[in-house]
Amino acid sequence: MVSIRLCTISLLAFAMGLPAVASAAEDPAAKDPAAKAPVADPSPYRKEEGLRKVYFSIYVLDVDEIRGDEQSFVTNLVVRLRWKDERLAHEGTRTRIMPVADVWEGTLLCKQQQALFRPTMPEDVDVEPDGTVIYRQQWSGPLSQPLSLADFPLDTQDFNIDFLATGYRGGEIEFVPDVVPGAEHLVGGGLAETLSQPDWEVLSVKTEARPLRFEEGLEIPGFGLTFIAKRRFAYYLWNVMMPLWLIVIMSWVPFWVDPDRAEVQIGAASGTVLALVAQRIVVTNVLPRLPYLTRMDFLTLGTMVMVFTAFIQVVGTSILNYKGHRHLALKIDHLSRYVFPGAFILLQAWAMLL
Repeated sequence: MVSIRLCTISLLAFAMGLPAVASAAEDPAAKDPAAKAPVADPSPYRKEEGLRKVYFSIYVLDVDEIRGDEQSFVTNLVVRLRWKDERLAHEGTRTRIMPVADVWEGTLLCKQQQALFRPTMPEDVDVEPDGTVIYRQQWSGPLSQPLSLADFPLDTQDFNIDFLATGYRGGEIEFVPDVVPGAEHLVGGGLAETLSQPDWEVLSVKTEARPLRFEEGLEIPGFGLTFIAKRRFAYYLWNVMMPLWLIVIMSWVPFWVDPDRAEVQIGAASGTVLALVAQRIVVTNVLPRLPYLTRMDFLTLGTMVMVFTAFIQVVGTSILNYKGHRHLALKIDHLSRYVFPGAFILLQAWAMLL
């Protein structure tokens, strides 16, 4: 039980950048007092007392894919950090290249990253003669993002990208938005004007320092970028909604056919049902697989109800006419010419304004 507790504390200490805890049996200092003598730090530039300001910028090069059913999106971005460490100042005018592990304690971790989201450039930094350190890294891959798709396809989503400086605690690093080189109007980062997702429109982009707080006085420094995007409705209007509307209008055709032509009425109604089933299969591949209904679900399910109701009406009036109630069948057909279109318009308005 004690070993499990010690292991848990050690893992938490690794994430927070705290010294690991060892048992008394494993502590060499418990056996040999000389073991308490300080050991020289092989990377003397990493540790620094006091608050260090680190200027950051995030620039999203592209958003390759947004996966609503998987609650994730695939992105390609560049992170740039800049800070000054006078201990790294050197003579001359040339820029030195050093491993980031020699000047940075801990790891830069993306909070939303999935298994394939990883850096693609060497983990090095540029050190200017005055001690200015510049870290650049390109990241690509999928990021997890909880999406609320109840308004699909009229939804607006917030996409978050957060980086944490594990190995540091609050009060050791302060992240400050920096100007993007070559784009002075962007402070803290930005988003490319053209993305690989033509069915999304970016409304706004925001960057800020975002520490991860566990409780009062316990946090990991961090920074992040959020872009708000709205799904463009035109694709779904022309490729999903218009075919459904045409199928519904087809289901009203039998209302204008004489009840004596029952075979024509039932044949036309049956054709619309089959067309609706085929269209529903296509729509299923477009809709995300969710445990709740979206606007699109309400529209398509309401359309199915309207078409099947029209089919039942046609069968009912055919039976009435066959039993000699022709006048009643004609009256129902005449009334249906107004009731069904009116009910369909109300259904569409309700689903769109829900």
